[in-house]
Amino acid sequence: MQDQHLTLQPCAYLHNHPRDGEIDHPHYREHIDKAPLFLARERSKLQAFIRQHVRHGDRRQALYAIENGRIRPSKMLADSVVGLLQGKTEFLMIDDQKVVYESVLSLVSRAEQRKQVVIIQGGPGTGKSVVAVRLLAALLSRGCNARYVSKNAAPRAVYAAKLTGTFKKTRISNLFSGSGAFVNEDASTYDALLIDEAHRLNEKSGLYRNLGDN
Repeated sequence: MQDQHLTLQPCAYLHNHPRDGEIDHPHYREHIDKAPLFLARERSKLQAFIRQHVRHGDRRQALYAIENGRIRPSKMLADSVVGLLQGKTEFLMIDDQKVVYESVLSLVSRAEQRKQVVIIQGGPGTGKSVVAVRLLAALLSRGCNARYVSKNAAPRAVYAAKLTGTFKKTRISNLFSGSGAFVNEDASTYDALLIDEAHRLNEKSGLYRNLGDN
């Protein structure tokens, strides 16, 4: 989208939902103006909307580019996360933490040729999570598609809350997830995954613990 300057135009098509004064309530007008809503028996309006924004075909070149593109964080999001960490004493690194931080960044830069796994060991309170959050910010600023992963939802929520600034909460919280979010992902979707307390991850994911690899 960014490199080929493709324009995105959102909309919603609920083909079997009638206009009932609720889904199209004036309260949502600001959002509907940005992403038009097409409901039951409004197919012709949707067709006109598509014709307005897609004047001619390109022999599926855009679809091919999207299907084969690499996901990257927006520069604005990356800059925001880095900026929000500045001056927060709970995210400052010292001594060995800085050594680990630089070592991981060095390996990530070589991971395009060969995937790397780094295991960081340390007792409670040694700053492993601090290093992970700092690495997340650094990798995002480098244009890497990175995510912080842990089984426990509590620290994910805390970090997301601390980093939520000018962005909506969902934009930040998408950077933090459990391991079950990767069951259907392609192996090359992410450049780096930062796993906190990896020994606590579930062997399997899903409601019946039958999805994914151990």
